[in-house]
Amino acid sequence: MAAKKILLVNGNPADAQALQSDLTRAGYSVLRAADYASALTRIDQQAPDLILSEVKLKNGGGIELCWHIRSASKHPLIPFMILTAIDDEEVRLNAYRSGVDFFLLKPVSIRNLSVRIDALITRYQKMRGYFSLICRSFSGSLRDIQLIDLIQLFNMNQKTGSLWLSKGFSRGVVFFNHGEIDYAKMEKSEGEKAVYEMADWNDGFFDFEAQGATFEKNVNTSTMKLLLECSKKKDEAALRQLNEYSPA
Repeated sequence: MAAKKILLVNGNPADAQALQSDLTRAGYSVLRAADYASALTRIDQQAPDLILSEVKLKNGGGIELCWHIRSASKHPLIPFMILTAIDDEEVRLNAYRSGVDFFLLKPVSIRNLSVRIDALITRYQKMRGYFSLICRSFSGSLRDIQLIDLIQLFNMNQKTGSLWLSKGFSRGVVFFNHGEIDYAKMEKSEGEKAVYEMADWNDGFFDFEAQGATFEKNVNTSTMKLLLECSKKKDEAALRQLNEYSPA
């Protein structure tokens, strides 16, 4: 199996070289770009499997780079991670609003980083299978693509419709209005709480009905903030699981 191609976008030569060495030892093929413009060229010509970028770049920034890829690139479904020392909630929120998948703070172990890289690449491979179907109603398994991925997909494409989810005897619905979540409900919870609960489902099924019924709004948090909170919860859960299996 060919090594996954990681595009490392970092204007600091020493930092970039150290990270490239770690990623190469972990089994990845690493491409490098030092600034916004060269990153766009690399992406267009070589279509990496994942992009790992700093926030601050020459002639632009990592967040702006992600926005351009999502909105104006011929490769909109490339996983995008930010790795930075900038710990700022507004910067993080802006990153998720622009389509960033993970916002990681330095320092991070290469093992921890590799887990996220592999999981994200796998998620996007499954998402691409659904991308051509979003213009109409479709169904699928939550083992293949989870709620957080569906939210991001519908938000990026400003979809309107009802997403019905099931896991065992549990049922729920999330209604999207031009990509924004207006309504969510389960048997015993609704609104934001229902979104967070269903975002934890790792198996089950979903059915999306384009357009369809409308519901009275009960979600007041922006979809980007919901995504941020769901991502935080999943990240914390992944860290706990990683630590549980780490040798003492």
